[in-house]
Amino acid sequence: DAIRQPCTVDGAANVHLSASIGVSRFPADADTVEVLAQQAESAMQEAKTLGGDNFALFKPDLSERAAERFNLFNALKHAHSRNEFRLFLQPQFRLSDGALIGAESLIRWQHPQWGLVSPARFIPIAEDTHLIRDISDWVLNEACLLRAEWPVQHTADGRPLTIAINLSAVHFQDPSMPGKVQTALARHQLDQRCLELEVTESLLMGDPGEACAQLGGRGLKVCLGGGSLDERVARLEVLTRH
Repeated sequence: DAIRQPCTVDGAANVHLSASIGVSRFPADADTVEVLAQQAESAMQEAKTLGGDNFALFKPDLSERAAERFNLFNALKHAHSRNEFRLFLQPQFRLSDGALIGAESLIRWQHPQWGLVSPARFIPIAEDTHLIRDISDWVLNEACLLRAEWPVQHTADGRPLTIAINLSAVHFQDPSMPGKVQTALARHQLDQRCLELEVTESLLMGDPGEACAQLGGRGLKVCLGGGSLDERVARLEVLTRH
């Protein structure tokens, strides 16, 4: 509870902290400091996987998961420079009449040995290690490139077809992000109405106020991403406060 109390840093807005704790026991789990520390680290990563602000006890299978995470991280560091990311498009239709109104962009990682890697495996690692910034920048520019190449630019009733991208908490709270969006739109000569920025669950762990204000002030559209009805309502409550 003490950690959860908001604090201020250099006079900035309130900063909310949380703690993820990993527990390894002596001598039940290990009998050396080095191994105990490694196991506690694995347990802490498990606590983060459970949503953070939690604790987890070490279990033998966590060592295997930690090794997998380490291998994924090392490969992910080079995925961008090796052109291993792929962007797939999922069409979006209007419920009232079934008309095509746009598409949602979905990132996948085409690894040369592992094949197509689901974002559920690598995005959490990217967010924890801040590799997500480069990945998000790539998604933004690639989505705008694809949108500019569409042979049909408007719906039947004259509205611009949209392409939606998901924003992580790290990318959404980056103060340079609105400028990056405008630069990508200008580079590919796109109307800002062509782009939708989808809010993800992890965004709710931070304070989206400044980014919401900047994006709204520039006419950019922020919408609710996928998930359950409860998750969408929670996101809407956050966004409407700003």
